[in-house]
Amino acid sequence: NAVYGPYFENDAYFLAKVDTLAMLPDSVKARHILLRVTTQEELAGAQKLADSLKTVIEKGADFSVLALQYSTDQGSAVNGGDLGWFGRGQMVKPFEDAAFNNAKNEVSIAISQFGIHVVQTTDKGKPTLQAQVAFLVHNVVPSTRTEQEIYGEASKFASANNTSEKFNAAIVAEKLNKRVASVRETDLNIVGLENARILVRAAYEANVGDVLKTSQESPIFELGNNFVIAVLTKATEEGEATFEDAKTRVELAVLKQKKAEMLVKKAAGAAEGKTDLYSVANALGTDVKNAANVDFNGFSIPGLGMEPALVGTVTSMDANKLSRPVEGNNGVYIAMVTSVSQSPDPGVKNEQTRLAQSMFYRATSQAVESQRKKAEITDKRAKFY
Repeated sequence: NAVYGPYFENDAYFLAKVDTLAMLPDSVKARHILLRVTTQEELAGAQKLADSLKTVIEKGADFSVLALQYSTDQGSAVNGGDLGWFGRGQMVKPFEDAAFNNAKNEVSIAISQFGIHVVQTTDKGKPTLQAQVAFLVHNVVPSTRTEQEIYGEASKFASANNTSEKFNAAIVAEKLNKRVASVRETDLNIVGLENARILVRAAYEANVGDVLKTSQESPIFELGNNFVIAVLTKATEEGEATFEDAKTRVELAVLKQKKAEMLVKKAAGAAEGKTDLYSVANALGTDVKNAANVDFNGFSIPGLGMEPALVGTVTSMDANKLSRPVEGNNGVYIAMVTSVSQSPDPGVKNEQTRLAQSMFYRATSQAVESQRKKAEITDKRAKFY
């Protein structure tokens, strides 16, 4: 019942109260069968299948075989649905709640944005004291008067700077922060802006140098809590890139490559003679980060993104040894494997089932793409949605 606050964070005032204290596991080990659902019509059928799978598993059916046969999560299906150990906050909430609330070896069903999960918790970590905290939140939002004042300033700026030359000059003169975004015609989002689709469509209906306008011919876009005034600075035509466009991309790629080479050399020097990852991190002035459940069949690492070179390196390493510096897509890494768990041999029959399912998905996708190309379809959805 202890209360903390009020405190200000993320444009809101918070008052926190400890609701309950309980001994709960800090991590669990679980496996799942994912039934992907894309339409409302598929939901009822998938729910019935999930109920049937839960029933046969509780009667003693082999979870691993069923995962290979039915799960659409190919990354875990090859391991019998096993996801390994994970803590709070690492999985989507409905799945996490099911895994942590299950008793050991209990099977339950959870529905998330990915589909329907048949979840079995196979082990639980050591219980630790954990708190459930209730929050009272008061959002700080601008008043109507504030919104009108800011809109008035935006309107005045747009009226006085109705060309790209005036727009850029005013930004320098008024010391404003200009942001730049590159968008494709079908993009739905622009980083940092809410509901930015209307801005993307306006860009593709304008000419280079134009101040973008809404469908009501207003130069001010109301996107979430932002009033946005934008100018189209450049348009790249479909087809072969010009020399200047290609030159810019090549220069960036070469700079990235040279920087990676420099960082690899620096990391190798820092790691020389060391066997402790924390000592290497200290020498480089960086931190050690942990990643769990790195699997050879996956391409990404939690918190790092798509890093196939790093995945390939760590899955072929022995435990408690430093890797060489690895040049990845988003950085240069030195890794140490802290533990290794061998996946059970799925057997020839199960591997055949997995490969057949994978080939079926691939063949279906390629068939649809082949038909689309043969029909010479021009996708104009971006002009209407």
